Amino acid sequence: MSDRAITPRGINHLVLNVRDLEVSHKFWTEIIGFRHVAELKDRPFKMRFYSGVDADGGVTHHDLALAEAPPQNGAPDSWSMQPRRVGLNHVAIAWPDRESWLEQVEFLQKKG
Repeated sequence: MSDRAITPRGINHLVLNVRDLEVSHKFWTEIIGFRHVAELKDRPFKMRFYSGVDADGGVTHHDLALAEAPPQNGAPDSWSMQPRRVGLNHVAIAWPDRESWLEQVEFLQKKG
């Protein structure tokens, strides 16, 4: 048994609780480019799974999941790098290489 933590390879996947699953689905698939790979059915809540590609270009199990949260009253706080409440601050997404990343930046700029 080890007496210290084992350094992980990285983060396996991320699950985000979202207000509107359809709006979030469009963002993560049409704007960011993840592939919708699965969906939970027969549950009291909606949840979808998304994948990028691995180093060989194959689809992964899932990198991202979206779970629709129940409605809340009031508008959300505006985003800030300075923490205001417990929760996710930001997500960093990797593209295969610099050229792919630059193409995505151009695409995002066109989308506004």
